[in-house]
Amino acid sequence: MDKSSLELQQADDELLSLLDVFAEYQQLQEAANGGLKRGYFDLAVAKRTAGYRWISPDMYSGRARAIATVAVDEASGTITYTRRTPSATNNADKSEQSGGLRKR
Repeated sequence: MDKSSLELQQADDELLSLLDVFAEYQQLQEAANGGLKRGYFDLAVAKRTAGYRWISPDMYSGRARAIATVAVDEASGTITYTRRTPSATNNADKSEQSGGLRKR
């Protein structure tokens, strides 16, 4: 193999790896869009069921906890995704319930 064919092979390999990353990105984007759509429609159904004028931010209990966090480091360009385990979520709810009053 000469030098030009090696360079073409390396370029092909880089292109294939880039396309793999792009396909993974599209799958993650579709999954995120699906979750956002479900959440939006769940809220719309709840709002319609309870009456449009009765649902407001003041009526939410404040007990909701994020099940995941995303940290973006702009300097290095890294994104860190952390998902809370169900046991940690349940323990947080139990400690809040045992305290008596809810924090607002």
